[in-house]
Amino acid sequence: MAINGETAVISGQLILNRLDFSIGANMPDEASLKFPVAISIDLTASRGGS
Repeated sequence: MAINGETAVISGQLILNRLDFSIGANMPDEASLKFPVAISIDLTASRGGS
């Protein structure tokens, strides 16, 4: 996380396994549906005021 004046920026990544949520449980393998899903998050927030 970085804060510069009135702006904060944060980023992160994680990998979810579809099988943990019972998605793809009926699939014999990953040929048609990959089980891991990469998630990336980038967020910029600015302090507002009036």
